[in-house]
Amino acid sequence: MEARRRMAARWKENLVPVVMKYVRDISLKLGDYNVYRTSDYKAEVIETNGRHEVILNEQRCTCRLWEVSGIPCVHAAAFICSMRGANLENYVLEYFTVAKYKTAYALEIGPLPDKAQWIKVDIGYKVLHPKLSLRPLERPKKKRIRGTDENTSKKMHKYKRCGDLGHHAKTCKNPVMEESQASMSSSSAPKKLGR
Repeated sequence: MEARRRMAARWKENLVPVVMKYVRDISLKLGDYNVYRTSDYKAEVIETNGRHEVILNEQRCTCRLWEVSGIPCVHAAAFICSMRGANLENYVLEYFTVAKYKTAYALEIGPLPDKAQWIKVDIGYKVLHPKLSLRPLERPKKKRIRGTDENTSKKMHKYKRCGDLGHHAKTCKNPVMEESQASMSSSSAPKKLGR
């Protein structure tokens, strides 16, 4: 804190050095931009690969950099520098000024005592710590729980005696197929190759 306070005392400009360097850098790149003013506070800034609308009194540009950072973007800088007597530093948010930086570090924070020297305070109630988490009594689940949007269709089973899909011996109400029909239905189904 003290080092930053001493550092800020040496600054001579209105803006913090990082922001001042940025403002100088963008003011050197303004040759590639054409400014077409539509009113005192609005302009259209055209660059090689696009165009942007700048509104000075609202501190807005369609690239949104000025709104997000608080520092004029290149498009806004081109519009500001095209105006007679305008200073680019006046359009930077006041949070980036040296005066605000100095007020942020004006208060001092005193040194803290050692933990052994802290005063013991009775808070008036007992602190309950969370219970240790125990494993559940049942066997842990191995099957993954499917999401609501996942496909839940299952493979249909074929009952051998009647040849229909979707049921087994307990629920079968169909008559038993003859051996010739059973062999035909089993021969039409693809066979698995095993070892």
